[in-house]
Amino acid sequence: MSDEQAGGSGVLGGIATYGEFVKLSAKYRAGESNAGAEEFYDLARRAYEASRYDVAERSLRRATHLSPWRVDLHLSLAGVAYQRGRVSAARASFEQALGIDPENLEALLGVAVTLHEEGLESDSIYYYLRYLSERPDDVGAIVSLAGAFQSTGQNAEAEELFQRAVDLDPQNPEVHGLYGRALLAMGKDEDGLGQLRAAIELGSADSEVYRALGSALNAEGELDEARVHYERAVEVDPRNAAAHMELASLLSHAFSADIGVEHAEQAVAIIREEQRSQDELATALWELGWARYVAGRWSESAEASREALGIQPHLIAVRFNLGLALLRDGKVEEARAEYETAADDVEDAWDLKFYGMNDLKAALEADPGLAGGEEILATLRQRYEELKLRRGSRS
Repeated sequence: MSDEQAGGSGVLGGIATYGEFVKLSAKYRAGESNAGAEEFYDLARRAYEASRYDVAERSLRRATHLSPWRVDLHLSLAGVAYQRGRVSAARASFEQALGIDPENLEALLGVAVTLHEEGLESDSIYYYLRYLSERPDDVGAIVSLAGAFQSTGQNAEAEELFQRAVDLDPQNPEVHGLYGRALLAMGKDEDGLGQLRAAIELGSADSEVYRALGSALNAEGELDEARVHYERAVEVDPRNAAAHMELASLLSHAFSADIGVEHAEQAVAIIREEQRSQDELATALWELGWARYVAGRWSESAEASREALGIQPHLIAVRFNLGLALLRDGKVEEARAEYETAADDVEDAWDLKFYGMNDLKAALEADPGLAGGEEILATLRQRYEELKLRRGSRS
């Protein structure tokens, strides 16, 4: 069979499956006895095998209406809903199952996981604990509970559980990776690095492990090793936008600005394609604007910074970057306007110095004859003194 025929067969199979659902639904509405829960359950299995998850979910929902006392139907419905990304619907079905059988372990774990994913970590802890009282060696549940404890600020309990998971499954790179990232978040850098290195030695395929290790090493000034791990992170997962951004920043700062631009552009493209939050897009454009600046691509840098400010107008650092790019591109009056806006908006003397004055000073060192540079710097110095006086009066 050709690929085209196979594709057509799949479409026809899906239509046929949906047609069966319609027929059964008609029988159900007419009250015919042979349109029972088992028929919908069987149809759901076949729809699932045909990748018609929507029909599978709807069939299982009809089955649960016909036989609301059957725990297996509620659990199957929860599983399909969860797979489709319908976490709230999945939780509702897990809770239905738990209402029928309060000791059902699959339902207990399902409620815990869905609560956790919905950001209700405090509520999830109760169900994790109930589940683990019966399955104390379930490493996945232990790690999930540790994450819930950490999210609610209970770091000692989280660390104890992570260590228990490592003791139970010492050859599991995922456990070491999660433990390492948790320790870094707790400020225990040395122990966190040890766990991340252990995860990598065990063959971790988690891009975030390499990104976290790269970030920690970058903070410690170990730039060469940080670059290696960042590059591995984007090799493992080319769609890891955060790893691309952090690698871009490192490359622009210490290695190759041109390669840094490539990674920043990839991060922006990924965020656009996946329709992530506008905050993420603004941050990526911020990084892209700076990478292009360092690479000497002034007009392109200004373009990225303008777009970032179109999303978040109060990103002071980006407005300073925009002013600097315009200045280097010879657009003195436009640059002056951006610098004045940024200087008026900034509230902290340190921010003004770090984001505005230092970069402009560096540009003047690179190009002492930069038109408009000294005048703008003088204006920033005056604003800096005003902010220092204001801070002193408040003290």
